[in-house]
Amino acid sequence: MADAKQPKKPRGNPGVRLNPRHDEATRNKIKTTQLIKRLQGFSLSELDPQTHKPIEMSATQVNAALGLIKKTLPDLSSIDISGLLDVNLTKHEEAIDELE
Repeated sequence: MADAKQPKKPRGNPGVRLNPRHDEATRNKIKTTQLIKRLQGFSLSELDPQTHKPIEMSATQVNAALGLIKKTLPDLSSIDISGLLDVNLTKHEEAIDELE
């Protein structure tokens, strides 16, 4: 039968990480997300979910969090948009003429 489940084949040695860099990248993403949530909560005067008090951060903490975020997230102003410059713009009438 096609519905019968096939036993899964083992992937590599049990207990051995397949991609150790993946784990490091995942941890960095989680830390970045936590920093962003904390800064956002502070700037929007939200309550800390654990203490139920307003989130407070010193200027040093804010600067440190921003510095770490800059190291892990790309700056949107530095993204290369050269691929967008290769677009050929045509008038509607020209496009219809090409179809005919």
